[in-house]
Amino acid sequence: MKISKSLTVVAICLVTLSSGCQTTGRNSCCKQSAMTVGTFRRGDVVIAYYNSVVHAEYLKSIKQKHDEALAAGDQERADEIAGQASELQELAHRQLTQNAPLDNIMQRLKSQVESIRQENNVDSVVEESRASKNQKTVDVTDQILARLKSARKRS
Repeated sequence: MKISKSLTVVAICLVTLSSGCQTTGRNSCCKQSAMTVGTFRRGDVVIAYYNSVVHAEYLKSIKQKHDEALAAGDQERADEIAGQASELQELAHRQLTQNAPLDNIMQRLKSQVESIRQENNVDSVVEESRASKNQKTVDVTDQILARLKSARKRS
């Protein structure tokens, strides 16, 4: 019986250690280390992104592809590109109303978000609403906004 109990404890410890737990105490083989998560306010980031130089450059590339298709006489391709631009505008509205994920935004900001994650020594960066109440959080919204230079001229 003693051997069986010891084997069970060893098996549990091996499983928990492989999942990143650290051992503490004689009878406790796992104490989950607390993750620190960088959080951002969704609405602020969505608005800043769609008004940013990053997005303006992306739109410029779409327009260029559209113009090239028209110049080549490929109306079907031009219409397809115009449809993608229209879908992008719809996506922006859905993202602002929290009815669509921010995948396209986070993909375009991947390197900036990774830099922010490292600078703040956090394990990940997520929307405020996605952070667990048990996690320590650091608001990184202003840092994301600072990296999203506005494409609009200020008077």
